[in-house]
Amino acid sequence: MSNLPLTTSLFGNRQMTSCRKALKLLQQALDGELDQPTMTRVMNHFDACVDCGMTYQTYAAIKAGLTQAQRPDLPADVLKDLQDFARLLPERDGTPDPPQT
Repeated sequence: MSNLPLTTSLFGNRQMTSCRKALKLLQQALDGELDQPTMTRVMNHFDACVDCGMTYQTYAAIKAGLTQAQRPDLPADVLKDLQDFARLLPERDGTPDPPQT
């Protein structure tokens, strides 16, 4: 659960976007694909919201690891699997998967 005020969490504000919007734009933020006003709002959110900020830091570390992982001893299929996994992470809504029965 976000630690932001409920109205900001649900609707955002001019300086900061909501959790849902920030996480939806996470990959684009990591890739530097957002316009400056949107990037500022998203990064303000990541700075203010502990939960989303930790998510951002985790994905930034994954991206950095993938960038550094371009070594000759890393099989191409392993690198592709990691990249695919990293791309799918922001699409999750943060709720745990139901237990498998």
